Amino acid sequence: MREKWSSALLDVVISGGFQRYAEVAYEFLGFPVVIFNFEFRHVAHYPDDDIDDPVWDTLKKGGGICFPLIERINDNGIMRYVLQQKGAYVLKEGEYGEHPRIVGNIFSENDDSEEVVGFVDVFCHSPADVTKDRIDFVALFCRAISIEFRHHNMHKTNYINNATVHLMTRFFAGGEQKDAQYLSLLESFKKSLKANFAILAMQQPRAQEEHLTLLNLYRRVLTIIPEYNPVLFKSAIYVLCDNISSGKTFSAKCYKIFSALKTWKLKFGVSNLFSDIGELHIYQCQADYALKTAQTDEKLRYIFYNNCMLKRITEILHEQLSEHDYIHPGLQVLREHDAQNGTEYAKTLLTFIMTGQSYIKTLKKLHIHRNTLSYRLDIIKNMTEMDFDDMATCTQLSFYYHLSQTQTVSLPSTFLPDDEKSRDG
Repeated sequence: MREKWSSALLDVVISGGFQRYAEVAYEFLGFPVVIFNFEFRHVAHYPDDDIDDPVWDTLKKGGGICFPLIERINDNGIMRYVLQQKGAYVLKEGEYGEHPRIVGNIFSENDDSEEVVGFVDVFCHSPADVTKDRIDFVALFCRAISIEFRHHNMHKTNYINNATVHLMTRFFAGGEQKDAQYLSLLESFKKSLKANFAILAMQQPRAQEEHLTLLNLYRRVLTIIPEYNPVLFKSAIYVLCDNISSGKTFSAKCYKIFSALKTWKLKFGVSNLFSDIGELHIYQCQADYALKTAQTDEKLRYIFYNNCMLKRITEILHEQLSEHDYIHPGLQVLREHDAQNGTEYAKTLLTFIMTGQSYIKTLKKLHIHRNTLSYRLDIIKNMTEMDFDDMATCTQLSFYYHLSQTQTVSLPSTFLPDDEKSRDG
């Protein structure tokens, strides 16, 4: 029997053609056979009859990525198991649909390493059909068909799973495309991801955009960090980080990406952490805003949304309110007095509040003597009857400061770890 296998496979290696490979596999196995490339795109199948299987039905409709195949793999959390297997293996009933399957990974040697460049899927009717001979044939078949993959230049993947990239692109467009297929894929893909999550958005600095198109930049990012499955959507490149167990893990993942892509001096915006992948679109907007903010400051390479959240809130309120709606009455008294007498009581008060009522920080910012600051604060208390220990008063003054600074706000660098400040110079 094995001599017949070898002879038949040798003939098809010489004659070539993916369809002929599928026909030969069917002749020896007696069950429907389908061949996919690494992107889970259909390459060939045989026979052409209906067999009432979701994967097969998708192929009959024609073209594209076989989403039911991806869903079935993800539904059972075996994607990594599949990609790690050598030769042929069996997915039992319930693991991969209603019927057991014999599946083979098609490997190709690239630069002294092996990559999975495709899959062979054999549809069996019952566990009794899964025999050792059939498993051995599929293993030998995978070795033979790898030659055809090489002949068609399909033997290199750069470890980029374009099926996953395609899914992620759909997820990032999910706020606009919540159709039945999207929701089905979302539920499936959730099971292959681990909370918590964060989104990184990236672009070139605006001054450099003419040097490299976004598409070319995206291709380069793909080759540098393929394990993160970066996505090009609209005007930015996105990365979804998962399995973030702590703030330390979060920082480590972000800085790893920042460092890997430092050649292009990209700007990054990073969302807050979140646990429900269904809320991806909300946190995508956070990453977008953080990226937009980073683009406005030449000194910033990246910013986390948490550090520009207040700026966003004040921008929204600034458009809806006039200054009369949010200024503290006591501060208005000080401003009028300053205008008439050339004093700086309003500036002194706001500086004192925004430094957390720190005498040392206020003195450094205003370049005045401690006695002068004490004198001014006494005058301010007498003129306004303000209580600096009252949280509502301090909150209102802080709120006014941020709203008044909306158009010219300078973002603090205090959120950066000490080692990262020195690294950025």
